[in-house]
Amino acid sequence: MIRPGARPSRIKGDERAHDEGNALLHRKIYTVAAGAALALALQACSGSTSSEEPAKVAATTPAVSTPAAATSAGAAAEKPSATPTRSKSDTEPGGTGAADPILAGKRQVVIKPVQSTESIVALDKGRLTTIDGEAEHTLFVLSPTSGKFLIKTAKVVSGGEPLCLVIKTNGSNPLTVGSAACDAGKADQLFTIDAVEGKNYSIANGDAFLQLSGKYGIIAQELGDAPLTTTFNFVDNGASTLPKLGD
Repeated sequence: MIRPGARPSRIKGDERAHDEGNALLHRKIYTVAAGAALALALQACSGSTSSEEPAKVAATTPAVSTPAAATSAGAAAEKPSATPTRSKSDTEPGGTGAADPILAGKRQVVIKPVQSTESIVALDKGRLTTIDGEAEHTLFVLSPTSGKFLIKTAKVVSGGEPLCLVIKTNGSNPLTVGSAACDAGKADQLFTIDAVEGKNYSIANGDAFLQLSGKYGIIAQELGDAPLTTTFNFVDNGASTLPKLGD
């Protein structure tokens, strides 16, 4: 026999069980969702850290200057002058020119005109000229004297002394260069030697510069407003063998 009211009690019990099951399911869903959210958050933080690290390293990397630019600047600073010049004081004994053994009279040299491809300067039969063969005197010594130079033959002649170049007058003809016994007291034997183009030099006596001449070989010419057309190069041919004063 069924008691009155028994079925409604069972229904209420079932409803409570159903409600408790739903609540448990909701808690499980919430827990899973929270775990997923936490995992996503951790992954996002990890990605942010790794992406920011290279940027931080890059920001702290020092800049490196370009070696090519520095080398170019250094080469430009060290580049020498195209046409160095020498003041007359540099050819005086004790000046910077005295450090050059050729200009100090310690070497014997061939005097070669730069504008002539084969010829050299020679003293032949008492006259200075240009040759491309044999001659009596083809080697010279540049002997500094009171800021100028005696240009001596590298070989001595009779009497044991060298000859010196000297300016000679020839009436209405151009001045020429000959030879005479050396005398530092005579102005016509004292020559000025100045660098004009690197290792090339001008040679002058007073205002008259030694110049090539097709007719006379070498002449001494006052230039005035005319350009200098002949320069010389000194080719080292060993130590001078001329006796020193007092020997």
